[in-house]
Amino acid sequence: QVILLYVAVFFFYFFIKKKYHVLWWVACGSFTLFSVAFVYKKWNWQQQQAVVVYDIKKSVAIGCCYQEQCVLFSDSIKSVEDSRYKFSIQNHHRKEHLQSVFVPVDTDYYKTSFLYKNGPLIQFMDTRYYLLKRKMKLWKCENPLPVDVLLLQYNPEMLPENVAEALCFKRVIADGTNTKFYVDRWRSYCEAHHVPFECTGEGE
Repeated sequence: QVILLYVAVFFFYFFIKKKYHVLWWVACGSFTLFSVAFVYKKWNWQQQQAVVVYDIKKSVAIGCCYQEQCVLFSDSIKSVEDSRYKFSIQNHHRKEHLQSVFVPVDTDYYKTSFLYKNGPLIQFMDTRYYLLKRKMKLWKCENPLPVDVLLLQYNPEMLPENVAEALCFKRVIADGTNTKFYVDRWRSYCEAHHVPFECTGEGE
């Protein structure tokens, strides 16, 4: 991109000096290519700014991907040598040219330039995620905590109605650690309350 910009400036300078129309078109073409390359790079980075909830039975794996980095929160996957990583995650990371950093999902505090984790809360860019696990207890609040995405892990025992008294969530995702009974319970609640629901094991 920088080379294209220099080429455009170089030929534009000579066009001003010599008034060669060919140089004008070369300068315009170089600047156009620079603009297209810049826009594509920005678009490609935006595509890589995402949180991916991987579908792995009996294992939590949440990838917070930003440009060429991916912070992988997991309760069992600790390195690229793990068989679950190789089978369920490696191809995605290779395709997107992502470099992985492995962090235990129970880490109370973790911060980078693009995400912040504090207990069960993960703030990624402008989106807030809440990790709800089996034994977690939440209490009714006068002003429920706003949450963009509620992530269900290991069959949360709290009823959806009670969770909604503590958290105001806009979307619910159940990963591969949840059984059919709990997935169906949450699906029914979400359908009744018009909340988008997704189970990773069911695909698109």
